[in-house]
Amino acid sequence: MDQAPVYYKSKSEWERLWFNHGKHLGRKGAPPSNSRKNKHRVECASWSKVWFPYGIKFFAHQVPFPPDITANIWERAMGLLFTQTGLDVNCSLRTYPPKNNLRPIFDLATTPQQDEISYARFMNALATIQARHLGAIFILTGVHIRRYDWSAVPRGEDDKFNHGIANMQAGVGLANIGLEEDVAVSNICHETLHLLGFYGHHHDYSVRGFGDNESCVMDPNNDHHLLCERDLLAVRSFWRGVEQRLGQRFFR
Repeated sequence: MDQAPVYYKSKSEWERLWFNHGKHLGRKGAPPSNSRKNKHRVECASWSKVWFPYGIKFFAHQVPFPPDITANIWERAMGLLFTQTGLDVNCSLRTYPPKNNLRPIFDLATTPQQDEISYARFMNALATIQARHLGAIFILTGVHIRRYDWSAVPRGEDDKFNHGIANMQAGVGLANIGLEEDVAVSNICHETLHLLGFYGHHHDYSVRGFGDNESCVMDPNNDHHLLCERDLLAVRSFWRGVEQRLGQRFFR
């Protein structure tokens, strides 16, 4: 059964909430809270690593398209995302050279048939080299993504395939783009926005003054490419708070 959305009584409360999420980035000592409204603030306060100033590095891994098509899908997604938000976050798309030190990570995280990748295994393996990377890592892949380890969770039990997974705290995201192009673009935009601070999904929230049924890229049940007005305000407010926290500009 789906959980009821968290309700906010005004646009100003919603805007202030997300601004404070960004403003309290990396600060320690915030009081714990069981309130669903405060969960993001508490999570933000626990972060010890800030990757924002170093940007996002997008890597292509086992993508079923030629490099030029992969680059076009990525550029289309980034163009939509950063044009709408106004953010200026460094993003670079790379492929894997033979000696790249991420290659062993994928050898550990993918099945012997190379048809599935486990996010849990990927994160465990990545921990061995993560200190060498400055910035977030986002993987564009053409294989199925599982949240857990396929050896621990039998196929079909409690672990459906994901189109993508992203964790802002870890600075890591994966998106399956081995799909129809519009779906692939939507996947990249959706997971990148998780990586950029929007933890939840569109229907996790309800804000007075905004419609709850607007099309939005943060609704995982559609292939929309753009943020709704409400969630765009959240993302922009979050980054205004980050700017104040770090004393660094992130908008064009």
